[in-house]
This record gives sequence, structure tokens and C-alpha cells, in this order.
Amino acid sequence: MHGGKADRTAEKLERKRITIVRRFDLPPTVARAFVGAMNEYFAEKDPHKREAIAVRQLSILGQYQNPREGKLRLVDVKAMFEQMRDDLLK
Repeated sequence: MHGGKADRTAEKLERKRITIVRRFDLPPTVARAFVGAMNEYFAEKDPHKREAIAVRQLSILGQYQNPREGKLRLVDVKAMFEQMRDDLLK
């Protein structure tokens, strides 16, 4: 069945993915640190430590977020980690 809930969800996620990428203008040192944190996140096996890494990055990214943008959430940071990892593996 075309046009089902799964299709709409996939479309929403794709739009969200594009929005997340364009949201920040980070200094190079902050961007490199974010990539380092992403690598730590995926290397970490303990879910609590992974969560702490993502929370720390949420706090840092919040400092660079445009005040007119919607509030960044933890799920957004995790989605950015996933997207960046997928893009780097291509």
C-alpha cells in the first residue's frame, strides 16, 4: 500500500534530517570535537555513557543554535550522530 503511515514517517524523517544538517554554523574546533564525540558515542558500549556523551553535545550545540530555531532535543543529537556516521561510511 502506497502513501501509508510508514511512507509519511520516512518523509518526515528525511525532512528532519535535512533540517538538522542546516541548523548550525560551528567553528572548526567545535565541529571537530563533535565528530570526536560521535566516534566516542559509537565506540561506547555502556548505554548510560553513550547518553552522557549525547547530552554533553546537546549542551554544546545549544550554545551555537539560532534563537529563532526550535529547541534542539537529545533525539536530534542522536539523529545527527547517525546521519554523520552514515554519510562518512559512504
